[in-house]
This record gives sequence, structure tokens and C-alpha cells, in this order.
Amino acid sequence: MSMRVKIYVRPTGNDSTGDGTLTSPYRTLQRALRAVPVIDPGDMRFVIDNTGCVEANPVAFPPFISGQVQAWDLGTDFAPYFAEGYVTLQAIPKQLDTLNDPTTSSALDPVSGLAMVQDTAKAWAVDQFKGKWLVGSGVMELAAIAGNTSNTLDTAYPFYSPFTTPVRIVDYAAELSGGVIVSGVSAPIVFNGQRVVQPGAYANGLRVTGCQEFIAALCELKDPWVTGCGDALLFTYIHGEGATNFTDVVFDNVFGNLWGYIADCSPGMGLFTGIQGIIENCAMPFGLTGQFGFCECRKTPFIFGMDAAGAILGGNIEVYHLKVNNVPGDAVIASGPGALLLYSVGAGPKVGGVGLHASNGAQVHVFNNVNPTGAGGDLKVGQNPMRTWSDFRNNAPKKNEIDQTPGTGDGSRVWE
Repeated sequence: MSMRVKIYVRPTGNDSTGDGTLTSPYRTLQRALRAVPVIDPGDMRFVIDNTGCVEANPVAFPPFISGQVQAWDLGTDFAPYFAEGYVTLQAIPKQLDTLNDPTTSSALDPVSGLAMVQDTAKAWAVDQFKGKWLVGSGVMELAAIAGNTSNTLDTAYPFYSPFTTPVRIVDYAAELSGGVIVSGVSAPIVFNGQRVVQPGAYANGLRVTGCQEFIAALCELKDPWVTGCGDALLFTYIHGEGATNFTDVVFDNVFGNLWGYIADCSPGMGLFTGIQGIIENCAMPFGLTGQFGFCECRKTPFIFGMDAAGAILGGNIEVYHLKVNNVPGDAVIASGPGALLLYSVGAGPKVGGVGLHASNGAQVHVFNNVNPTGAGGDLKVGQNPMRTWSDFRNNAPKKNEIDQTPGTGDGSRVWE
């Protein structure tokens, strides 16, 4: 068992006379980071508790070095948080409301698999908790809230069954409004309960360029730029400015998982082994390889095989549960010589184009729970005529559509 050292930062602290204890805390995070050895003395972890702090100045992590490869699994000791690294920024969440038990109920969307959590005794304002968090008392029971009605929470979480009581709605309890830079760190770093932003359009609130492992839980990240990490696990609310001509959210050369609510950004995504949650008003794509587990795209088509500028990229992606709604054009777009595997895909309201459109040599393998549709039809492959899903599955060429137009066919194919 590693030795756990707690360092406290408080708005009333003092960087000159404080010693980092709860009774004599530091004033700034930068001073607390200087209290952590740059080189790990051996099997230690340092937790910086900055509950209630707002840090207006930029924060830069020293180039910490540790032989630790992964963060520690906390079990239920510090729920809803589940991990701590060699250095952890941690704030106790600010409680906004508590769900009543046993009147709390939930339902999983039959297409996306994401949870809608209802408490009939509530009378909330619409979207009062958008961007906040629903947390339970068990391990990894933390769900980003993408919106709410008067008594129902729309979560980016697929496994609410329900959470272990008490179940609370919480907010971030620390804000790093000057931005954070983590660069050249050979140690696991964890952010718990942090709001990391930076004033100004397209300013990266968080910039991580090189880290052994990076974990963020119950965090809000504005315009994050994460590259060169050995591993990453993000339970976060990520957002940008919503522009379509500027890459403001980047995960490049990152191996890991992204769970949460992603909104109003123009992402440039690299290697992610798994993405789960709600993607709203973003310019896809989200990478060339990996898996989408339980996802919903709102005001965002699911685009595979090309970048936001239309350049053909290819790739290899598996999609297990996906729902697309409120897009003016096609719901699912596969373009380029890549392999897209779809297990369960549907479309919600207001899809102006085609449900699934494959072109430029795309190879799309579908299963029988794939049936997205739109005002323009169900299935379009290359230059071939439109087909309904019923026709595709029951008439020749049965469960197989390929563009072999003489002279101009691009070889795009959808098959089951």
C-alpha cells in the first residue's frame, strides 16, 4: 500500500507561512505543486485538496518522474472518485440536490442505451443541471448531465440501475480559470472535481503534452488539448466554442477511454479505444480507430472515414449503440476506404437526409439492429438507387449493396 500525503490549498491560505496542512493551507496550487518531490521517493502519492479554490493564474506542472505506471484504484473509499495518481488534484463536489428514494426511476434509451433518470417529486428549471453531475455512493457512479426537464435528468451514462444511495446532483468545487499545462511528466496524474477553463475563444483550458497516464473524473474541460499520453481515462464534460472551422479539442496519440458529455466543439481526435456518452453540436469525426459503446449524436452526424474538411482518411471503427438526431443532412456518413462495423444504430427526430450513406469505397458491416432513417430515405450506397431497410433485408441483392456502376462505381459496400 502506497503512502498517501494530503496537501491543502484554500482561498484563505498563505503561500509564505502555510505548510500545506488543513489548519495552515497554501494559497495557490502552484505553491502546493512545489511541495511535491519532482522525483518520486518511492511508492508515494500526493493528493492536493483545492476544494473551494478559484485559481486565476496559469498553472504549470513540474516534470514529475515516477516509476508508477498506473494510478491507484480507490475502491469505494473516496467515491465518487475512483483513482489517484502520483499527483492528484481533488475537490469535494458541491452538492446541488438529492434524488428521492425510492421514487427515483430510470429508463435506458432503446437505441443509445443511455439513462434517463426521473424523480417525480422534483420541479427543476429546464436545463438547470446541464453540464453538472449525477453521482452515487458506489465505484465509478458518476454521470454527466446533458440536460433536464422539470423532473428528469438526461445523462451520458449507460449503466444506471440505479446508483447506490444517496444519489446526488453535484457541481465542480474548484476552478482553474487560468488554464493548466502538464508537459513532460513521467508519472500518473489525476484531476478529480476540477473545472479547467481559460478565457478567450479557442484558448486551451487544459494542455497535456506528454504524461504517463492522465485521468479526469467529474471535471469540466474547455478546449482541452491532450497528446502523447501513454493512457487516458476521462469522465468529463468537454466543450469548446462550437465553430466548424477551427480545431479546438484535440486528443492525439492517446490510448484510452472517453466517457461523458462532449458539446460545442470542433474536435481533432486521435487514437481512442472507447468513447461513450453524448456528442452534441460538434464537427465530427472522432478518430480513425476505436469503439463507440453507448452514444448519442445530437445536432451532429456520425462521420467516419474523413475529416471535417472532407479529406478522405479511412480507418477502422466499431459502433455498438448509436442514436443520431437533429441533423439537417445524413445521420451516419461513411466515406473512404475504411471499415465501419455497426451493431445497433437508429435515428431520432429531425434527420433531414439519409439514415446511412456510404461512398468513396467505404466498407460498412451492419447487423439487424441497424435501421437509421431520415427524410431523404434509409440507405444510400455510392451511385446506387436508394433502398429501404426492409428492401435491403428481404429482396435481392439481399443484405448486400455494392456500388459497381460500370466505369464510375466506387466500390462502396454495405452488407449484413
